[in-house]
Amino acid sequence: MCNTKKYMKLLVITFMICLASMNAKSEVCLYKGLVDYNCDGKLKIAITGDSVVYGTGDSELGNRGGYPTRIRGLLPKGIKTVNLGFYSIRTVQLLGRFQSGIYDKALKNADLVIIDLGRNDCLDGVPPNKTVRNLKRIVKYARTRESLNDQKPPFVLVGTQIPCPSRRVCVGRINEAVIASGKKGGLPVFFRFDRYPESVISSDRIHPNSSGYQVIARKVSKFIKGRLQNILMEEFTEN
Repeated sequence: MCNTKKYMKLLVITFMICLASMNAKSEVCLYKGLVDYNCDGKLKIAITGDSVVYGTGDSELGNRGGYPTRIRGLLPKGIKTVNLGFYSIRTVQLLGRFQSGIYDKALKNADLVIIDLGRNDCLDGVPPNKTVRNLKRIVKYARTRESLNDQKPPFVLVGTQIPCPSRRVCVGRINEAVIASGKKGGLPVFFRFDRYPESVISSDRIHPNSSGYQVIARKVSKFIKGRLQNILMEEFTEN
C-alpha cells in the first residue's frame, strides 16, 4: 500500500513537471501585440543592404531612409527600425562589415534582421552562386556572432532583389539563385521583391522612387504584422 502511494505521488509529480514544461514552451513574448522574439520587452528590426535599403531616390525623405524608415510609421508606435543600408556595397563587403564588428552595436538586441542585397555584385561580374554563398555567410554571422553573448540570436530574413531595368539579366540570375537556395533550405527567403512591378523604380532605372518605397514598406510591414507572426509563434512552441 505504501509503495502504491509513493508510485502515485511520483506519477503526479512527473505529470506536473511535464505540464509546466509544455506551458513554458508555449509561452510567447509579445510587444504591442507582436512577437518579441528575444523576450527583452522591446521590438527591434534591423535592415541591412545597399542603396535601396539606404533610401537613395526617396526624394520625400531627403534621398535617404527609404522603406526601413517608412515601415516605422506602419508598425505600432515604439517599435525600433535600424537602417544599415550602405550605397554601392557588394555582398563580400557587407560580410566584411559584419565580421569586423562595425554593425555589432546596431544589431544588439535585434529581434529581426532583414537582408536586402546582391544587385551591386553585377558591377563586378560576381557569379550568382558566389553571391548566394556570401549571403549565407552573412546570415550565419548574424545568427552566431560572438557579440551576441547571452542574447537570443535574431530571426533572419532574406529578400530577392527588386526589378532593376539597368541590370535586368544579371539581377534576374541572382534572384533565380537566391530563390533556388531558399527552396533547398539554404537561404531564409521571405521577401519576394522580384515580384514588384517596374513602376516602383525611379528614372535612374535602379532605385525606387518615393511612391515605390512606400509600396515596399506597406508590403513588408503587412508581412511582419501578419504571416511572420504565425511563423515566429510556431518557433516558440517548438523550442
